[in-house]
Amino acid sequence: MQTKSQRKRIHNFNRHAISILSLAGFFWDGFQASDALFISATLLWVWQPEFERIDAKLLELLS
Repeated sequence: MQTKSQRKRIHNFNRHAISILSLAGFFWDGFQASDALFISATLLWVWQPEFERIDAKLLELLS
C-alpha cells in the first residue's frame, strides 16, 4: 500500500508527464482551431482530483 506522500508524488509525476507530452504535441503540429478545446480538456483531466476535492469541500460547507 502506498502512503499519501507517495500517491501525491506519483500523481504529480503523471500530471507533469501528461502536460509535457500534450505541449510537445501542440507545438509539433502548430496551432489549429481545435487545439484550444484539446488543451482545455487536458487541463480539466489533469486537475480533476483537485477539482473534486474543492467540490467536496464546498458541498460540505454549504450543507
